[in-house]
Amino acid sequence: MLTIIIPTHERHSVLLRSLDYYQHFECNVFIADSSVEKLDYIFPEHIIYKHCPNLGFAEKILMAAESISTAYVCLSADDDYLLEPSLREGLKFLEENLSFVSAQGIYLQFELVGGQVVFSPKYASQEAVYSVEGDDSLSRVARAYNPYMHQIYSVHRKDVFIKSFRSCAHISVCHLVELMTILVPMCYGKHRVLPVLWMARDSHKFYRPNAYEKSAPEKSKHGIISHWYKMCDYLVGEIESFLASKESQVMKKEFAKIISDLVNSEKESDELFNAAFKSYIKGKKSHRNKILIKLIAKIFIPNWIFKKYKKHERAQHTGTLETSSSVKKVLEEVRMSVMKFSGIYNEKV
Repeated sequence: MLTIIIPTHERHSVLLRSLDYYQHFECNVFIADSSVEKLDYIFPEHIIYKHCPNLGFAEKILMAAESISTAYVCLSADDDYLLEPSLREGLKFLEENLSFVSAQGIYLQFELVGGQVVFSPKYASQEAVYSVEGDDSLSRVARAYNPYMHQIYSVHRKDVFIKSFRSCAHISVCHLVELMTILVPMCYGKHRVLPVLWMARDSHKFYRPNAYEKSAPEKSKHGIISHWYKMCDYLVGEIESFLASKESQVMKKEFAKIISDLVNSEKESDELFNAAFKSYIKGKKSHRNKILIKLIAKIFIPNWIFKKYKKHERAQHTGTLETSSSVKKVLEEVRMSVMKFSGIYNEKV
């Protein structure tokens, strides 16, 4: 029923860790590798490897999705870990809830510290109960972008997933592709975050070629709160620049074609397109203002109170997680995989 698609580029040592981890999964895995050199590896029967050196990020994902025969698809970065029991929960949910086009769960991040794999919450606590369940396309699109939560690593119905990547296959910036890929799905149906642990994300920043990097603000000497304030401004500026570009106009026309079965005119499709990015910008500006309040509060409130608040927030985030023996077993498998391939953290390019 499911194919996991793993896009990769010039990171074969990291990819080998993924191949080792996913080799026992009871689903198909499709590797879309745009590296210059082909990976020399003997692949298990359920893992398909496609060397596509001339394709961009969105193009190779689209190529993979159009090549598979399963009804569902899930994307994974080459340095992250999906949990197989949770994927089954996601598939079951979509099979039983036909008005939903995608589902995901809660994320943890991990880092290798002093020879130990340390897990911690990845995203804010409110994202643990995130859902987009409006009855019409316009309300779903506006909700999905404010507050914005990435849906790219969800389990998707393949037909909608393909439409989504056809709409943005020409976009060259990976971050913008990730942002665009929720627009089409939210026109067709609903989305929900399930109370299961979905993915463990590696917090280490492995090498990426310049073409795959976004020039985000550098870490602020005034701390993480100040950094995220600048990041909000950066993201708003990035979207405003994109909306004024020829690339945006191409995508708007492609988007109108793709959802032509849902709308009666180009005016309606433009309304959905504009609502998405208007909502996103509004959400980022609102978040920036909240960060400003935190910056001001930090001047007057003792640091130990902030630490206590963060501890409470983490407890809320993880409190809804399923903690079955199968999940604990998979986390141990992740831990063992990270330790087995710990040498990749020392590699220099």
